[in-house]
Amino acid sequence: MTLLRDLSLLWSMLHVIALFLILFEPRFSWRTTLTVAFVVGGTLLIANILLMYQLGNGILMSMAFFTCTIPTLILFFILSKYRDGRFFFLFCMSDTLSFWVMQITNLMDRMAGDTYIVLLVSRLILFPLVELLFWRYLRRPFLELQRRLDRGWWLFAVVGAVYYLLIMFTAIPVDAPMPDASGVGTAFLVMLLMPLTYMTCLLSLWRQMKMYENTRQMELQRRDYHTLCQKMELGRIYRHDMRHHLSTLDGLLQQQDLDEAQHYIRSLNGGLEDLAYPVQCANSALNAVITAYLVQASNAGCTLRVQVQTPDQLPFEETDLCVILGNTLENAIHACQDLPEDMREIQLSLELTENRRLVLFVKNPCPTPVHFGPDGLPAVPQREGHGLGLQSVRTVSEKYGGLFQCQWEDGFFILQTVLMPPQASTVKQRQVNRVTTAVVALLASLLLINCVPAVADALESIPVLGPIIRVLDLRTYTFHWNNTDYSVTQPQITGAEEPNDASDDFFAEMEEKFLWYAGQRYKGYVGIDADYTVLRDDETLLILRFDSTINVGGSVDYTRHVVLDKTSGEILELSDLFPPGEDYVTPLSAEVLSQMEQAVAAGEGSYYIPGDFWAESDWFRSIAPDQDFYLDEQDRLVLVFEEYSVAPGSMGTPEFTMPAGMGILPTG
Repeated sequence: MTLLRDLSLLWSMLHVIALFLILFEPRFSWRTTLTVAFVVGGTLLIANILLMYQLGNGILMSMAFFTCTIPTLILFFILSKYRDGRFFFLFCMSDTLSFWVMQITNLMDRMAGDTYIVLLVSRLILFPLVELLFWRYLRRPFLELQRRLDRGWWLFAVVGAVYYLLIMFTAIPVDAPMPDASGVGTAFLVMLLMPLTYMTCLLSLWRQMKMYENTRQMELQRRDYHTLCQKMELGRIYRHDMRHHLSTLDGLLQQQDLDEAQHYIRSLNGGLEDLAYPVQCANSALNAVITAYLVQASNAGCTLRVQVQTPDQLPFEETDLCVILGNTLENAIHACQDLPEDMREIQLSLELTENRRLVLFVKNPCPTPVHFGPDGLPAVPQREGHGLGLQSVRTVSEKYGGLFQCQWEDGFFILQTVLMPPQASTVKQRQVNRVTTAVVALLASLLLINCVPAVADALESIPVLGPIIRVLDLRTYTFHWNNTDYSVTQPQITGAEEPNDASDDFFAEMEEKFLWYAGQRYKGYVGIDADYTVLRDDETLLILRFDSTINVGGSVDYTRHVVLDKTSGEILELSDLFPPGEDYVTPLSAEVLSQMEQAVAAGEGSYYIPGDFWAESDWFRSIAPDQDFYLDEQDRLVLVFEEYSVAPGSMGTPEFTMPAGMGILPTG
């Protein structure tokens, strides 16, 4: 019993780390991180296993805090990219949610009778299921939260630490007695409030991030509005001064000073160009962003060379496209401001391909080599608002299942990203959803079958579905129960491989039946006795009789015979006693039925035959082609039936001796 408990504990400890790593963002490469975590974590795991076997399972809620939790916290704090409230919030959340799963499974096992079977099975299912949900629905938005927000985490980390302490004080250890109603109620309230609190924390952080993004968008719009106001004011001034310009030109022409007049006209054209709004692409939103940054680049002394090939309608959200263009162009302009004027040139290429993929290419000068972190982004100082632009671009690329790449080459910083059309992403998403739904349904069914015996019993009674359910019922494969007794005496016959194989098959079948009774119905209070008897051993035949009795309040008997032909060295089947192709089933069945009727008429027993009070569905109709049998000392054929197969249990294992001549003993 304790083996199942210990296995469930070790499985849980491994998945505490797995759940943490799903949402973890490392400081180093994943290869380095996982190697160090494997070495140090494996050492801690071995140390805790040794302590568990020396001091007992109770260390989970006492010493494990110092032998496992604190060392793990220090290890991953060193490996973490973030050294603030983000790390501690994640650590507390992953640990407490893992303990939450452990407590839920513990209570399920208590309700099932403290067998530890439900404890192990439910943890085998629930931990991977929780990790699948985290990976599918929480990982990407949580990583985005960590990257975009660097403030406000400490408060939520304190909330996680408080729940950590509450779990420690209110948890009910596996082997501890159940507390009173007040203790159970307190533990239940903590278990109920904890996931709700974490959901509230994450939603609050998400709203904070959205507010930050909205602020950035409003700032961009404010810049555009300011630029537009400047152009409108400049146009008003030009219109006001137009009569003065015309008068000046009229005077120059009257003086026939054509060169000065042309020079004056060119200066006017230069000013009028500042009032123009060049159309860069057909999409109005993209055109507005590009135009705004053209002005910003011009004010910074940069040349922005634009090549855009996009229609007016794009298969992507305009806000996402504005995020990509705005962040990349803003970063490129900032990178050019400190460079010599002859180097301030930015290249922008934006194209929607024939297969509706949007390809963005931005190239700007960058004389200083750029170092990239493990996430593929430039390594920048950790300060508020810095280095978030490219993270937003990558997030949008990931949203559309696209590609994102930054690189430094020959004094230039190059950014490339490709957005996949949402239709393809939707199809892929639907496929993933189908797979996820199938996995969840399978795991839920497996959990239901193994945790609710009544459901398993009902399903196993269905003819076709029954064998499948017995395979899924993991209790069938349990090997240790309370108050069990498994006693087997198995023969080993020297120089006879066939009987030994038959013996192994019989005892394997009995073990399976024993496990089924013990695990499926009687929760361990089962005994089995298996033995053998030599019925005949002469120059011709060796006949063994195997008997097994399973005690489950009452008892169930099983019998099997092995007939070895010593002349050929082979085990005889019933068909071997008759000429090839002969119908032996019909005459033998008729003889068995005749003997049953005679016994019933003489009051010597009861059999499942017509004329008695047994239901028609139970009537004996025919023997099996491979019916169990043996040959007595007079070489007469004796057919043997299992208990309850052709008669009530009070008749034991009925035997019917066939008349002499029915069945021919083969001769070697």
